[in-house]
Amino acid sequence: VIDELIDRFGNIPDEVFKLLEISRIKQLAKIKGVCKISSKRDGILFTYENSLFDKNNVQKFIKYYGNRIKFSPGAKPMITLKLKENNEEYILNEVKNFLKM
Repeated sequence: VIDELIDRFGNIPDEVFKLLEISRIKQLAKIKGVCKISSKRDGILFTYENSLFDKNNVQKFIKYYGNRIKFSPGAKPMITLKLKENNEEYILNEVKNFLKM
């Protein structure tokens, strides 16, 4: 899609590129069973569908992210990822990387 846009319209504005990144993130979230991603003051909250949540991933997240992860079990399990920075590019990359694990 990106190549076709560049062929037809030239360089892609940053806003369009970010929109495509958000579309990728939504697709990854769907695959991983994440039904909602929300921004908090200093982190990102991932809310899962209970039936699609893999509890084995919690240990993997803790091992990789350490004390930046907070797990909240319940009808809709949630994981909060504490962010180190607060710029858009960093946040999009952190969300993508989290969902790829």
